[in-house]
Amino acid sequence: MPFAIYNDETVVGFVLIAYGITSYELPKVAEGNYTIIRFMIGRDHQNKGYGREALHKILDFIRTFPKGHAKYCWLEYVPENTIAKRLYKSVGFIDNGEIVNNEIVTVIEL
Repeated sequence: MPFAIYNDETVVGFVLIAYGITSYELPKVAEGNYTIIRFMIGRDHQNKGYGREALHKILDFIRTFPKGHAKYCWLEYVPENTIAKRLYKSVGFIDNGEIVNNEIVTVIEL
């Protein structure tokens, strides 16, 4: 499920959400749960609060269970991306100890 992220009439980012994916190396939490495959805020729009606000809205949407019920939403981030880690943690994601594709897996209970 691809979505543009807007601030009024301006596109500031993009998100790609999936449910129950099984097509590549996945963490144990993947089956039957939602994932945020891509979450990007344009360089010119970063550090303005759009990412945090968008992430809250994305999770609100996922909690409507548009593709089926799930217990978790998960995503992966590269260990060096401390800004992403802080953002995800600030909305409730918790690293689950898995590393897949050299990325840290973080989850939030829906």
